[in-house]
Amino acid sequence: MKVTFYSWMLAMAVWLPVAAAADTPVWPAAWAAGTTSWNAATTSWEVTDLKMPYQPLAELRLDLRAAEATLTPGPDGQWAHVRMRGVSWVAAEPPGSTVAPLRIDRLEMENARFNLTLHGYAQDTESVGFDSLFLTPLQEGDRYIFTTDRMRIHSKSELILIEGFSMMPRLSVRDFPRGLEERATRMSLNVRKLEVNGADVSDMVAKKNFSADSTVLDGVFFTVDTYMFLPKRKEPHRLPHQLLAAVAPGLELGVIEITNSRVEVQFNHERRRAGFLSFGDLRATVRNLSNSQFDVPLDLEIDAQTLLYDQGLTQLTFRMPCGTPDGRFWINGRLGAMDFRAVNPVLVTEGNFRVRRGAVDSLLFNIEANDTLATGEAYPFYHNLKARKLRGFRSDQPRRFFSSIMDLLGIPDRNPEGGKLIIGNVLYPRNPQQSFLAYCWNALRTGILSVMTPNYLLPDAQESEKRKLFQLRRRDK
Repeated sequence: MKVTFYSWMLAMAVWLPVAAAADTPVWPAAWAAGTTSWNAATTSWEVTDLKMPYQPLAELRLDLRAAEATLTPGPDGQWAHVRMRGVSWVAAEPPGSTVAPLRIDRLEMENARFNLTLHGYAQDTESVGFDSLFLTPLQEGDRYIFTTDRMRIHSKSELILIEGFSMMPRLSVRDFPRGLEERATRMSLNVRKLEVNGADVSDMVAKKNFSADSTVLDGVFFTVDTYMFLPKRKEPHRLPHQLLAAVAPGLELGVIEITNSRVEVQFNHERRRAGFLSFGDLRATVRNLSNSQFDVPLDLEIDAQTLLYDQGLTQLTFRMPCGTPDGRFWINGRLGAMDFRAVNPVLVTEGNFRVRRGAVDSLLFNIEANDTLATGEAYPFYHNLKARKLRGFRSDQPRRFFSSIMDLLGIPDRNPEGGKLIIGNVLYPRNPQQSFLAYCWNALRTGILSVMTPNYLLPDAQESEKRKLFQLRRRDK
């Protein structure tokens, strides 16, 4: 997906203020057109090489050009339909004049990179917005379309309101992986309401700098489909500090609040049913999301709370120093009481393992990691556990969560057992081909497995892990 946040925001901010009267188009003297003709059949103006400065906000001006345009007049100076083809623009210094009111029922823009359709565009001296938007990126590899039910930008109060935003895949779950040679994820995002306070829209468009004092996302529904049967990516995955550094200049967000949200993850396979994870009632606070340089580096902090499979109350704290060269971060978490059988939708498909009975009392863990190694501790409290390995299973990903268990009879059915609590040791060298979330999950997995199956690695594998750990620690020093 090559269309950035700035690109589609810019597309939404570009409009055409024109008026028509009788058989001659009336527009400001600064505008110019190659040819202009009236089409009586469509009751529209046909224009070529249209050039015009446009000021969507008092502090922002764009010099627009359309290779071709069709302008259909509406009542009371309103445009019923405006269609622009071959659109380009450049940011310019705004004049001293104020923004004139403008209304367009339907606006269509065609560009080499996107097609944009708007309904109900309205502008006055203090705000600009629309009632609906449909944006289709056209670059090779763009697999998503964007829609928004309503948007308003209030320039004086520096407020952006977006309702009903969605990012939807063009292809179905079955068709999406066709033609792909490496493992990919299919994402779908819906946001009921997005509110941004303290945002300088003109600076965002002209300089591609995005800063805000606070942001609220309410009613986020995010789904991810991962195609496990595709070969793993050859290129290394980037960690959060590398992703922040790659954002073109100027990202500085104060506080982000996420409420009433949900995340669902599905692991798709070719010849067996998909695995499934869900996180309901998600609430999170993000502080200091920035790639700016400060005299005293700030820590990116995330506090989140969710319900694993709508049962286990999960609390997570993530901390990462901004600007750290080795990507060092810390994760502390706690999973509350839940039925162990709730996790079967992912254990059965990803590990050939089914829990017959059992209850999680709590799971506490802390992880310290960088771009090479994750260490820490896990404290799983559970009782009455009974599980069995499934037969007739062929895994296309050896050694998944429980697929490396050599002897299920060795699993203790409770912890603490006999009053003694077994503490798990988190120890996981990073595989650069794994995503950040996979890195964190596999690190936590080592801590859980070291409690439930103390010999989950064969002696030779244990020695291999020890040698790799020793080499990593020497390199870190």
